[in-house]
Amino acid sequence: MLSKILAEAANDETVAVVTHGGTINQLYHAFLKHPVIDGMFFSTADTGIHEWIVEQTECRVARSNYDAHTKDI
Repeated sequence: MLSKILAEAANDETVAVVTHGGTINQLYHAFLKHPVIDGMFFSTADTGIHEWIVEQTECRVARSNYDAHTKDI
């Protein structure tokens, strides 16, 4: 699914995926090209933001599990 989302997005397009933490964990595995079953788990806070930058020459995790927007709630 991640490959399909990236393939259908324009080069300068921002794409938001809203999903459950378990799915985010699986998307991290796909993005980082890790086997799904490798003992690695990526934490996901309630309403945590995970920002990935995909460019022609590089892919990077810019923000992981960001939840500062919930601190005053």
